[in-house]
Amino acid sequence: MVLAVFSLGFLLSLAAITGIGPWLIHEVPLDDPQAILALGSHEYERYPHTAELARRWPKARILITEPRERGRYNCDACPYRVEWLESLGVARQRVTKLEPPVLNTREELQVASAWMQANGLQRLLIVTSSYHTRRVGILARTSSGRLQLGVVATHAAGEPARIWWARQYDRWYVPYEVAALLANWWRHGYRPM
Repeated sequence: MVLAVFSLGFLLSLAAITGIGPWLIHEVPLDDPQAILALGSHEYERYPHTAELARRWPKARILITEPRERGRYNCDACPYRVEWLESLGVARQRVTKLEPPVLNTREELQVASAWMQANGLQRLLIVTSSYHTRRVGILARTSSGRLQLGVVATHAAGEPARIWWARQYDRWYVPYEVAALLANWWRHGYRPM
């Protein structure tokens, strides 16, 4: 009996743990955006997908941010971001670097929302990494006012693994995003559901 209870508990725990990765991925479609925001960091994932979306919606402005502090993971391409997008087929005049520099995702979304409102635009599509989509959606809803929002995931690391700990990328990113969701719930009251 004890072994059966232990085995059932182990299997339920394993099921809950393996479901965390896919649960983090929560895209919100938005057609015909007026602006596309490529969130900072992970440019190698986000910029090619942003350029693809820019080709799909040629009238959309492309918004990028600059971090307050450059680090190993948050600004690989800061010195040449506009040129990189241009090399991917995005006209330089479509790209707007948002000001002021930002500290985190929450500030990126606040700055983008303010820019959208100042320019009389309503439809913003946010490009981010797959495991980041749930948190971005939650943060965007809390800081966007009356904007219509979409959140799309890049898949540069390949499709998310069914078992999230099977790849190094997933083993790093999934716990980071779970911790960030919990921190936002604790600090700001943003429920992760």
